[in-house]
Amino acid sequence: MHRTKEMRWFFKRDREPIKSWFNSLALVSNEIRTDFYLRMENEDLGVKLRDGNIEIKQRIGPRGSDSINSNIWGYCDSFDKWSFDCKQKNPLLSKIVGHEYEEWIPVEKRRKVALLTKEDGEIIVRPWEEEVSFGCQVEYAEIFIEKEKWFTFALEWFGTECLKLDSESISDIVGDTRLNIRLSRSYTNFLMNYNLGQRNKLLPLA
Repeated sequence: MHRTKEMRWFFKRDREPIKSWFNSLALVSNEIRTDFYLRMENEDLGVKLRDGNIEIKQRIGPRGSDSINSNIWGYCDSFDKWSFDCKQKNPLLSKIVGHEYEEWIPVEKRRKVALLTKEDGEIIVRPWEEEVSFGCQVEYAEIFIEKEKWFTFALEWFGTECLKLDSESISDIVGDTRLNIRLSRSYTNFLMNYNLGQRNKLLPLA
C-alpha cells in the first residue's frame, strides 16, 4: 500500500503547450494500453484491471482544492493504493479483457508520462520507470471511451515528502494553458458521470 495526492482534469480539446513540453523531453515514456474500470456507485473507491493486475485506490479524507498557477485550478484527492498481481491464468480476468462484462468499462489510453523529483535543490525530470524516494508524476493522455476521444492531464505526488513545484517548473509544463476547477475530476467520478447519462453535462465544460 502507498499513499498519493492527485490533481486531474478531463477535457475534449487538446492542450498544445502541455503536449509540446512532453514532446520536447528525451526521457518521456509513451505508452498505449487499455485499462478496465469497475463501474462504481461510490466515487471514494476505484477498482481497475491493468496489465494483469487489479489496482484499488480509496480516497482518504475530504476532497480539497488548490491552484498550481493563476490559470489552473483543480481538486486535490489523497488516495491509499493497492496492487495485486493477477497475471496467472484466470478465466474471470480473461472474460473482462474480452469485454464480456458490462460492469467493467474499457478505457484505451495513449499516455505520455514523466517524473519530477529534486536533486541538489533543483527540480529535474527523470524517466517514469526510475525509482525515486519522492516526486511528482506528470501525465498527459489521449483516452477513448466507447470510441469517443477525451484528454486528461494529471499531477500525482508520492513518496517520503511532498515535492513543491516552483513557478518555473509549472510554467515549463503548462505554458499558457487554462484549466478550471469544473474540469477537475478523479477517474472514478468522471466515469460515474459518463456512464450515468451525464455525458452532456461534461461536454460544455471541456
